[in-house]
Amino acid sequence: MLRELLDEADGIDSRLALRDLAVELRKRGITATAYDATLTATGPGMRTRLVTCGRGLFRWLTGGWVIGPVTDLAACADAVVASFEERS
Repeated sequence: MLRELLDEADGIDSRLALRDLAVELRKRGITATAYDATLTATGPGMRTRLVTCGRGLFRWLTGGWVIGPVTDLAACADAVVASFEERS
């Protein structure tokens, strides 16, 4: 029972964190939409990045590599923006 409650709380926190990251990305000119468990970011050339969140960390949906902690929204938003520049 306790584990189920903790998982549910993590899910709620993750959804809120994805929503906050979407706001940060929009400030940087990236179209971003937070869904239930995934954030879709669309950058230059309509290229898309998918981000997920769990256990206090933002991760790339593909591969699961860590972007950064939810407590550092600015750095995570910068990393997402940089990913569009790296893969031009």
